[in-house]
Amino acid sequence: MDTEEQCDDGNLISGDGCGASCQVEPGYTCSGTQPSVCTDVNESGAYTCVAGACQSPTVQCGSQCVDVSSDASNCGACGNVCDAGQTCLESACVADGIKLQIATSWARAGDGDLVVRTPSGKLIHGGNRGPGIETDYGALDRIASAGWGPERVIWNAGAPPPAGQYDVCFKAAGFSPPPSAENPVSYTVTVRWLGRPDLIVWSAATSADLGAECSPEHPTHVVSFTYPGGP
Repeated sequence: MDTEEQCDDGNLISGDGCGASCQVEPGYTCSGTQPSVCTDVNESGAYTCVAGACQSPTVQCGSQCVDVSSDASNCGACGNVCDAGQTCLESACVADGIKLQIATSWARAGDGDLVVRTPSGKLIHGGNRGPGIETDYGALDRIASAGWGPERVIWNAGAPPPAGQYDVCFKAAGFSPPPSAENPVSYTVTVRWLGRPDLIVWSAATSADLGAECSPEHPTHVVSFTYPGGP
């Protein structure tokens, strides 16, 4: 350990007692060298540790007890930091203010298309992205014509989603080789809204499809759900 260093824990990560510049961080004591062992002596804020162990629902991330269901710096797992403008909700990073989110991604590179039919029969897709009256103010805010997605339809806080049944379809629009029983396109659709568990559907497309049609009877139909649902 260099003479100007106060500690050396073998990494350049701050927040574990020994900072990136090898100085002891406030609230910690460190002993030994190569590596130093640092102890949090000033636990504060929203983190609670008792008798060296974290109390439920918190888990230990480094030297802190963290609720990974709501901590934006450890969302769902230690070290998973939400992006700017996102919060941690039920262990997942979500954009602030989003009331309803429907997203899809797929397992091999290509062009997958998400189509959502609203309770009033409006269709949201790449050719009608919204937001506006023609989409019941939902918006296809993420679109992908290559790669693995995602594509996503959202309703922000200023435009509440209409209540009723939503239909979701996935179109395997452009893949090489084309989707078939021998070469399916696996995909995931995730529906998320406040106060409800995520609705996650895993499936696979075995034929190509284009267009904006979507209904429970359509061959590309993935799932229907009722918003807001529940009691």
